[in-house]
Parts: sequence; structure tokens; C-alpha cells
Amino acid sequence: MTWREVFRQSLLARRLIVWTVLFSSAVTLVLSGLQLYRDYRRDVDQIEHNFVEIESVHLATLADSLWATDRESLQLQLEGMLQLSDMQYFEVREGEQVWARAGQAASENIIQREITLRYRHDGRYQVLGTLVAVYTVEGMVRYLVPNWFGEKYSLSIVDAGGQVLASNTTV
Repeated sequence: MTWREVFRQSLLARRLIVWTVLFSSAVTLVLSGLQLYRDYRRDVDQIEHNFVEIESVHLATLADSLWATDRESLQLQLEGMLQLSDMQYFEVREGEQVWARAGQAASENIIQREITLRYRHDGRYQVLGTLVAVYTVEGMVRYLVPNWFGEKYSLSIVDAGGQVLASNTTV
């Protein structure tokens, strides 16, 4: 007797095969979802790490350069900071006056943080201006979602308000 004949005649064999396929598919789907979530959390932690690094390493020298009104030094520092992963744009401004900027500013699919630049003078901190740091979410989506998936399916990261932050799809 061949396996096809056994499958047609045996209700137990059919049920066993169907349940095995369903169970293995469910396990695969859950494990893939967990791995995707873990990778997403790692990328979000990397974004936070970049912002913490900017604040702890670069902020003081940026404030020094702004205090000295050294545009060249500000520009050079901002261009170096663009080397942080997926950082897209930096700007140092004092009120409405922009002292230096580096990178390309985009209006969508970004995480933007404004950090106050303070300088210690005569024992008191003085607010000098603001550093605008922009991170692009598109790099994270490109990393997390393979191209073949984006060709067949639509995947988007949305915020709590329902606004699309990033999308990897050609559908």
C-alpha cells in the first residue's frame, strides 16, 4: 500500500498530518515574530545609544565651538557625527540663526531630538543654542525586512496615532 492510499483511507493519518503542519506553521510564525521583535528592540536601543553618545561625548565640544563662534569647527564636528549609524541630519542653531548643518533633512519617517547646548561661564551655565539630531527610521526597516518580503507584502511601522513612520514595500 502506498502512502497516498493510506492517507485517503486513514482518517487518523490525515488528522495527524494536518495537525503537524498547523502546529509547525504556528511555531515558525511565533518564533519569527519573536526574532523580528528582538531585532526591532535592538535597533531602538541603538537609536537611544546614539542619542546618549551625542549628549555625553559631542555636546560639550559643540557648546565650546558655539561659544567661540567657530563655524568651521561646528561644521566639522557635525559631519563627523553623521558617521553614527543611520543618523541623517544635524543642525546647530541659536534661536532662528543656523550656525552649522550637515546631512540631508527629511520631513517623514524620522526621529528628531532637540538637545539644549549649555556652556559653563563664571560658574554658571548659559544656554547657547540647540542641537537638532535627526535619525531615519528607513534604515531600520531596510535591515529588519528582507527585500523579497517587501516585494510581495506591505509592511509598515506606525506610531500610536496611526501615522506611518516607515514602510518597506513595493506593493
